[in-house]
This record gives sequence, structure tokens and C-alpha cells, in this order.
Amino acid sequence: MMADLSERLISQFDSLVPFLTLSEERVFRLLNEHRAAWFSENENALPEVYAIYRKQIVHSAFLLGYSYLESYLGDLIAQFLRGHPEMLPKDRKIDYSEVIDSPDKEYLINRIIQREVQDLFYKSMNKIIEELRRRYNFTITEQQETRLCEASLLRNCIMHNSSYADARLAKYGNYRENEGFELSEQQVHEYGLMVRGLVRRMSEEAERHHGQRPSTSPGR
Repeated sequence: MMADLSERLISQFDSLVPFLTLSEERVFRLLNEHRAAWFSENENALPEVYAIYRKQIVHSAFLLGYSYLESYLGDLIAQFLRGHPEMLPKDRKIDYSEVIDSPDKEYLINRIIQREVQDLFYKSMNKIIEELRRRYNFTITEQQETRLCEASLLRNCIMHNSSYADARLAKYGNYRENEGFELSEQQVHEYGLMVRGLVRRMSEEAERHHGQRPSTSPGR
């Protein structure tokens, strides 16, 4: 059920609340006090400076939250397409070997759905949102779109640019190109609240549309 995916995501975001408390300085001091007991002499798993430790925890919580949302969206679309296989693109190619080796038609449909989801998430967040609106009739406000696009760029810069803003992220007011940034616990918390509201509505919309084709536009 669509609601099950929504509840799973909300539960995952709820788990980030206690995770964020690990960024508190008292936790850092406690870890340092027991460093010898928890880490071997050759391990440098714990930063020497609290500010570095805090940044690592907060950014890790944000990355988890982003991956949870991406997983939710992928599973939601896959579930939607299983209920509406007529929405799959007519020109989607599949290898001959997969046809020969497939146990049944359902397997092939699932493979095509899997590729549809993978292809979607290779696109920019703007393009993903455009498709969620156009093809699946999901309501995403302009404010939510801005927050999601910013989150996507933050994720990329944390993962691939050592938490330095690139030119695309610098278009958002709080970041400067080639300068480092540090997210706060409050920013991660507000992101979680925004996502919770978004997925509750998307789940309701998906449930309403589940018995009918959600869009009159043909598959790609």
C-alpha cells in the first residue's frame, strides 16, 4: 500500500531525531573519555576537534534523510507503475537475453519498471519534480520544489565536493561558490518537517489515483 511507504519514511525520519542528538558536545566528550576502550591505538575514527565531529554528524543525518526520501520516491513510482503498466513507455528496450531468461511476463515488467525508476533518478531534481507533476499528477508546491532542489545540491556538494558550494548551489542565497558550508541541526530538522508534510500528501494523492490512470498524457 502507498500509505505503508509513507509511514516507513516518516518512521525513518523520526529515527534521525535521536541520531542528531549525537552531535551534542556532551556526547563528544563522553566518546573522548572512552576513546581507549572503544577504539584501537591505530584507529582515528573520532575527530580531535568538536566542531569537526559535530559537522560530520549533522551532515550524515542530512544525507540519510535525503537517501530515505529518494528511496521512498523510487518505491512509490515503482508501486504506481505496477498498478498501471499501461503507463510504461512503449519504446523501452530490453535485452534479448533477459527475455529468454525471464521466468514470466511479470518479471519483464518489473525489470522495465526498475529501469524507469533508475533513469528518473539520474536526472536533476528539477526534472524529477517536473515528471512527478506531469506524469503522475503529484502536487509539489514551488516552495517545496525550491527546498528539494537545494537539498539535492547540498547532497551533491557534501558527497562530491567536501561540503564546498559549487556554482549551482551558490544560486541559493546562503551559499557562496567555492566556500565551505555547515548545516545546522535546525536545518536538518526543518528539512524533515517539510518532507513529512510532502509525503503525507503524496501518499493521499497516490491512494486516490491508484484505481485510475493518474494522467491523460501517454508514457514516454
